Amino acid sequence: MLVVWVQTAGLAQDSPGVNGPPMLSSIEVVRRLSLAQARAGPKVDLTGVITWLDVRNSGFVLADDASATWVEGPLPGGLRVGSRVRVVGRVVEGYFTVSVRGDSVELLGTGQLPEFRNVPPREQLQGQWDLFRVAATGSLFNRPNVDGQVGLVLLSDGVPIWLAGPDPAPQFPSGTVFAEAAGISSLGVRERQIIDCRLLLDSWDQLKLIRTNLVAPAGVTKSW
Repeated sequence: MLVVWVQTAGLAQDSPGVNGPPMLSSIEVVRRLSLAQARAGPKVDLTGVITWLDVRNSGFVLADDASATWVEGPLPGGLRVGSRVRVVGRVVEGYFTVSVRGDSVELLGTGQLPEFRNVPPREQLQGQWDLFRVAATGSLFNRPNVDGQVGLVLLSDGVPIWLAGPDPAPQFPSGTVFAEAAGISSLGVRERQIIDCRLLLDSWDQLKLIRTNLVAPAGVTKSW
């Protein structure tokens, strides 16, 4: 069967039966692939900046000014947030959005991190901003995490955003602090359905206090 790649959102037309599937060089194009296209495993040659590094799971977020994607694969020495890298590999289905499995990851030097975007929390919950660098403001509340330690939730426009940073998390009386948090937008997903919104912080320096000694809204801590 001859499979034809249809030109969609910058995806070049090509025919695997004649010239082979297209080599994708745009993170944005990878991000826009359908699950059916991702399952075909098109090859990629991507360049971008690491905005989040997960050494334990051998993966990282690769981003440029337009988009971001998750990459799993070999991690050469010297990688860190801000490293500019070249990834050669293929697209895989991914857990929520499509992602990339790198056959090789080449460290090119240091790059420019994309600016944080001010994205309303309800838009983050729609999924299109997953893995982007975003900022949000709201009131801080304490909450227990899966390890039984106390963490933080940023209640922003009625949406609870779980803040994931290094342990231990700083502590404040719930609802008495209004703050801005900037990090990587990450969605809690179950069976491809979004269940919550999170921000991944490299350090708690990415949490900026704006006002303190506020009055906690009555009963709001029971909303999650």
